[in-house]
Amino acid sequence: MSGFSAFSVAGIPEIVPGNDLGATLVQALKATGQSLQPNDIVAVAQKVVSKAEGRFRHMNDFVPSERARELAATTGKDAR
Repeated sequence: MSGFSAFSVAGIPEIVPGNDLGATLVQALKATGQSLQPNDIVAVAQKVVSKAEGRFRHMNDFVPSERARELAATTGKDAR
């Protein structure tokens, strides 16, 4: 068999530090009646991996530099 198909997995809860990302993914697949097959490839965003590993910082933890504040004023974005 050849071909390609892609799908997102519904029902994945908000990921917090310490979550077992693999187990969470498998549970969500089972809940929707899906399963992984041999040779399947699973792709996850780096953001969710970072969240599970606790590798993130809150925006309020950043103190923007003067240059960041200048750019923010020009772009209308948050300086952080």
